[in-house]
Amino acid sequence: MESLECGRVRQVDTFSSARRSYTKSFKRYALELSRCATIQNVITRYLGVSWDTIKDIQARYLHQRFDKPKLSKPERIAIDEIHLKTSSGYLTIVMDLDSSALVEVADGRSTKVLAPFWKRLKHSRAKLEAVATDMGPAYIEAVRENLPGAVLVFDHFHIIKIYKERKYILNRKINWNSSKYANPRLNVDPNTTHSPNLSRHQFSPTATISRT
Repeated sequence: MESLECGRVRQVDTFSSARRSYTKSFKRYALELSRCATIQNVITRYLGVSWDTIKDIQARYLHQRFDKPKLSKPERIAIDEIHLKTSSGYLTIVMDLDSSALVEVADGRSTKVLAPFWKRLKHSRAKLEAVATDMGPAYIEAVRENLPGAVLVFDHFHIIKIYKERKYILNRKINWNSSKYANPRLNVDPNTTHSPNLSRHQFSPTATISRT
């Protein structure tokens, strides 16, 4: 391309992105292979490129497509935390229950970590009908403050979890106080909340909405 002002000629490359060692067609081909093949065993050997090149292609594709998800469509969302090796130890995630897509990931699990999300949600004018959370006071307070018109519900996982804990404690008290149901293995303080058979807390992506 020649400049009309200075007369300089500059080559315009429409086949590759700026500062990339691969073409756009190569990127599309690598992404298609990523759907059905592993990076190390198939893609890098077949294409003759390094692991870092394929990871760079995948990371940029995911960043471009999912970095800023639209908030105009969600009607029912779920808020929960997962434990990871981060500075705070936890990540708060927000999921669209209709599409199962993540719409926000924040570091921490306090009422303040979702402040940017509430701001984006307000600007998007999304109309949320219901929000599913666990029974932690931080998330309940945040939802009631920022979405007073939405129905606040608790997903099935946390309801069943609390039910199992209460049932476990009740059974221990019955076995403690009644010789008819005595069990030597339960000869411990019945008021303890320790339950070795309870599952660990995990985020439930299949949570369903129901009024409480």
